This record gives sequence, C-alpha cells and structure tokens, in this order.
Amino acid sequence: MFKLSNSCQKKTSLHITNEVKDSEYIAPTDEVSKTRLQSSRRSRIPWQLWVSATLILSGSLSFIGVSVLLKLPSAPNCPKIFMLTASASMRLYCAELAASKQTVDNLIEAIGLISTLPANHAMHSEIERRIEKWSRDILRLADNSFQEGKLDEAIAAAKKIPEHPKVTPVAIAKIEEWQLIWSTAQKIYDTAISYIKSLKWSEVFPEAVKLTKLGNEYWGNIKYNQLIDILQLTQKENEQLDIGYDLVFQGGVENLYKAIKIAQSIPPTSLIFKKSTDLITKSGTILVKIAKNKLNSGNWKEALSIAKNIPPEPTLEAEAKDIIDLASAVGRANEGEVSDLEVAIAMAKQLKSERPLFEQAQRLIFKWTLEITDVEHLNEGRNLAAPGGMNDLLAGISEINKIPINNPRYGEAQRQAYKWRQQIQTIEDQPILDDANALAAGNRTEDLLAAIDTAKQISSGRALYPAASKQIREWSNIVETLQDRPILEQAQGYARSNNADNLRTAISIARQITKGRALYEEASSQIAAWRTLIRQLEAPTPNNSTEEEIVKDSNTNIEITETRLPKSQKSITSTVKSEDSDAIASTNLRSAYEAANGGTVESLSRAIRTASSIPSKSSDKAEATEAINNWSEQLFAIAQSQAESNVKLAIATAKKIPKNAAIYPTVQLQLTEWEK
Repeated sequence: MFKLSNSCQKKTSLHITNEVKDSEYIAPTDEVSKTRLQSSRRSRIPWQLWVSATLILSGSLSFIGVSVLLKLPSAPNCPKIFMLTASASMRLYCAELAASKQTVDNLIEAIGLISTLPANHAMHSEIERRIEKWSRDILRLADNSFQEGKLDEAIAAAKKIPEHPKVTPVAIAKIEEWQLIWSTAQKIYDTAISYIKSLKWSEVFPEAVKLTKLGNEYWGNIKYNQLIDILQLTQKENEQLDIGYDLVFQGGVENLYKAIKIAQSIPPTSLIFKKSTDLITKSGTILVKIAKNKLNSGNWKEALSIAKNIPPEPTLEAEAKDIIDLASAVGRANEGEVSDLEVAIAMAKQLKSERPLFEQAQRLIFKWTLEITDVEHLNEGRNLAAPGGMNDLLAGISEINKIPINNPRYGEAQRQAYKWRQQIQTIEDQPILDDANALAAGNRTEDLLAAIDTAKQISSGRALYPAASKQIREWSNIVETLQDRPILEQAQGYARSNNADNLRTAISIARQITKGRALYEEASSQIAAWRTLIRQLEAPTPNNSTEEEIVKDSNTNIEITETRLPKSQKSITSTVKSEDSDAIASTNLRSAYEAANGGTVESLSRAIRTASSIPSKSSDKAEATEAINNWSEQLFAIAQSQAESNVKLAIATAKKIPKNAAIYPTVQLQLTEWEK
C-alpha cells in the first residue's frame, strides 16, 4: 500500500501559523524599535548593562513566541464535520487525508468529498487535478490486484472509478486487457494440463512457458510453478503405476496385491487417477478369475483368502462377495457330516438369481444334496462293518455299494470297500500263510519247498500277497543257497591248485549258478578273481612265447575249457551258454522293489515301469502284477493327499497309475471329479 506524505497537513498548519505570526508579532517588533532608539540615546551606558538588557530581551521574545505557538488552532476532526457546510479548503484537507490511506474505498471517499463542488469554484482546477490523480491511483491498485491473480476484485475496483473523460476510457481498456490475458492464460493452462493427463511430457513445458510471456505475475510465476510441480508429481505417479502394470504382467497373486497397493497410493486429485483405477480394476479382475478357479478346483481356503483381498471396486464387488459366500459354504461342506452339508446348502441358497455366481451355487447345492444321501450310506456301512467280522465287512460293503457311480462320494465309497475287501482277504488267507510259516520252521530244503508251495496259494491281488511273496523270496533264497553251495564249493576246490586249466574248470562249474539266484553275486565275484589269476599265470615271458591266447569273452572261455573237461562235466557247461530269461525277470523285479522303497511319486512310478517290463511268460509275472497293484494304491493315496492343496498335482500323480492296475477304474472316477 502506498501512503500519502504529511506534506499536505504541514502546508495547512504552516498557512495558519503564518497568519498568526502576521498579527501577533507586531507588538514585539515595535518594542524592539523603541529599545533601539533609547539605546542610541544611552550610548555611554556600560557594556555590562547592555549584556543584561540583551539577555532579558531574548528571554522575553522566547516567552512571547511560545505563548503564540500554544495559541495555534488544533487539526480539524473530519469525521465530525458536516461536509455540506464545510469550506472548500476543509473538504480538500479531509479528502487529502482519506486519499493518503491508498485503498480503493478511501480513494473513492476522497473523490466524493470534492466532486460536488461547483465548476465555477475558485479551486475547480485543483479539484479536477486531484480527482484524476486519485482515479488513476484506483486503477493502479486494481492492476495490482490483477497481478496478484484477483481478476474479479480488479474489475470491481476499476468499475468503481467515477466517470472521468481521461480515466474512464483507460479503465475500460484495462478491463478488456485483463479479461483477454486471463482467458488466454486459462486456455494455455488447460492445454498444458491436458498434455499431462495424456502423458505427453514433451509438450507440457513449451506450453507452460507461454504463461511467462503474458505480463501477469500470477500466471507467469505462481501458476507456471504450480504447473511444473504438477508435471513432476504426475511423472513420479506414472512411474509407480508402470511398475504396477509390470507386476500384473509378471502374474502371481502376490504381485497382483502389490500392484493394487501401488494404485491405491495415487490420490483422487491426481491427473492420472483414472489410470490408477484402471490398474486396480485390471488386477482385481485377474484376482477374481484366480479365486474362481481355486474354488472350482476345491481349494476353498485360497479362494476365500484371495476374494477377501479383492479391492472394493463396483465392477468386482459382487463377484468377490459371491466367492466369499460360496468358499465359506464349501469349507463347511468339507466337514463331511450331514449337518455340515445342510448348513452349506443353506448358505449357498443365499445367492439369488441376480447374483453373478448363482449357477455355480445351484450346482453345488445339487452336489451336496446327493452327498447327504452318500454320507448316510457311508455312515451306515461303517457302523455295520465296525465289529470286524467277515459277515460284518460284507454287510458294510453292500451298504456303501448303494452309492451310484455318478454321486460325489462314490470314489470314497469304493476306497472304503477296497479296504474292507482287503480285511476279508486277510481273514481268509492268514491261515494259509501261518501254515506255510509252520512248514518252513524245519529249515530243510523239502520243508522250505513245501512252505513255498503253500504260500503260493495266496494269489496275486489279494491283501496278503505282498507278505506271502516276501516270504517266498526269503525261503527261495535259502533253498537256492542250500542247492548251490555244493556247486560253488566244488568250483573253489578246483581253483585251489592255482593251475590255469583247473581255474577254467572252476569257472565253468561256478557258471552253473545263474543270475537271480541267491549265490549269483558271490559266484560272479569268484569267477572275476579266477579270470584275473589265469591272466597272470599265462602272461608271456621272454623265454617262453605264448602258444595259446587268453580269450576274453566268457562264452569263448567256456568253449575252450569244455574240451579239457571230463565227459561228465561237458553236460554241465552247456547249460550256461546263454542267460536265462527268468533270471533277467527276477533281476528286474528286485530292481523294482528297490526303487519302490523310496516311497515318492517318482520312485513308485519307476518301480511300476520296471515291473511292467517283465514278460508275461516269466514265472515272476504274477508277483510283478501284484506289486504293481500295491504301488498303484500307494500312488493313489499320495494323489488324494495332494488334492487337499493342489488338485493339478494330484491329477498328474494319479495319471501315472497304469491301466492294468486293479484300482485303475476307481482312479478314473476320481480324476473325472477333480477335472470338473
């Protein structure tokens, strides 16, 4: 604000003071003159008297001056003066006083105090000069408001200027200029904002610079800087949203959660708020799809967890709520009891026809309604089978077989029936296995062979077949050891002489112990040692040339030594010229058992493949088939366990079960249910 100086007030005071001096200082001046006349007459008075008289006169003059000053009139009180009767000089004084405050209202007041004086007044020219000056002051103050960004205030101030031939046209032109600058600036600003919204970063700055060239401080400074700040902030927000979109592209539930969190950090005031809402909608839509897939595959816990984290967007809210409701119902139904199924049905019925997942709810209601009947049959079957007798188990099987093949609990019913059939077979076959164990207790060859024949009455596929097979293998090993130990000892007898020919004879005898028999590994180790010894004995020396090559091939070795054996031994060597197919099958079966010991999906699958390679004509085929059935059941049990958390993995495991497995039909039914 600009303030008028006190010069006007001082001029008025001086004018009044001068008038007072002109009237009241006459007397003192006459006294001085008389004194001077008297002093001329008293020229001979001592100088000390002159000094005293001078001091007295000076003090008197000072006293008179102070008295005159104290008698000056005080400044007029303008608010209490009735201006209609006030003099022109009084009005001008009060107007000057108001104008000195340099506000629009005070300047208007000042103009109003003197504008009513008649045109023929002596002070008219001075009044006109003051009105023009104060009108321009008002226009200057209005322009200051415009520079500060207060357009409406500036226009209102300019319009308050009284009609004046010189100032009014300037004020009108100023208002038009302000309005033009303002509208131009607003268009530039809006264009720059639209570039930011469109992410056209390179276009923003050249547009913003135009604001600095309009001649307005508000637009060229404040709004320009504001625009640059908005640009920088929006660029940072856009970088964050780009990270969010990259996370969506990478996929995965956790990445989608992160993308939503980034989008939610963008405030509604952001120029790219729509881009953030689009990211939320995109991420949420994918989460809805994942949650529905989890629900369809039976993984209701993950479906529920995901659905609860879906953002509350209008386009997603309904489906998210349906998933939560259905997942909760599925969780209750999985408790398995009739009461749980009834509660689940009631929960699913809450989804009316207008809800997004109404059809899926209806399918679940139908499934659970059938399942209630299935559970009743299962519970009744378990009650019947509980005593554990053969007739009890048969009654239980009969009851759960009432569950149709297309019903939800059919697979569970068949697995339960299989276990009860295993129990029945155990009851039936345990006496046979007990008899076989009793026969084998003698530990003689004939007792063991009788025990083996008895145990073989337990056929493949029955519950005790694996146990019987294990016993048969153990007894067979003992029998084979009893049968082959004399052969191996005979061979060892020939080998003791350390003669090359006798060593070859020892090898031929030991080769009667074929692959797969109990002492095969021991015999093979002995044969390898004897061959090494033969090479050492027949190695050529400087004085003795080699007359006979050592034949490396085992079959050739046999043929050479055969010519040197007694006739009684030639019939023995003919039996070892080729590997017996049954020996190969036995080796493969042992390899399969070793693989199955791992207990994993891969080891069981490898065991099944190895056992499946045993030819149908082999004597080990029946045992291999039973082993395949047992390993298939283990695989199916693993698959069922996996289905609780990962249905896809369970399906992959179940598909490793071969078609020739006894449990294959049940597996196929379960796969159909899992793949729905």
